[in-house]
Amino acid sequence: MTSQHSSLCVLFADVSGSTRLYEKLGDAEALRAVERCLNRMSRVVDGHGGRVIKTIGDEVMTTFPTADAGIQAACEMQHRVTDLPPVSGVKLAIRVCFHYGPAIEENGDVFGDT
Repeated sequence: MTSQHSSLCVLFADVSGSTRLYEKLGDAEALRAVERCLNRMSRVVDGHGGRVIKTIGDEVMTTFPTADAGIQAACEMQHRVTDLPPVSGVKLAIRVCFHYGPAIEENGDVFGDT
């Protein structure tokens, strides 16, 4: 096991109202809409020097080397998802939260109070 201690910006983003999306659109169409959001968010992460740690349902967990990179990515994620057309009348949106501080990177995952 390789551990690395460092300061990181850990950012989570999830599709807002995804439960309602699945209820209204059905599993297949809602899953496609969620995947479009996750794909856009992942491309933004790459573009700002970040790393996708994992996706969990309708959520993505990412890291960035600096708080500035995390903030810029969060803003761009909001814009990119807002630009998506509504799916069967449902406008897609995301919620983003992040924190910068000490973390441990181990086996491709991130741990710590951050």
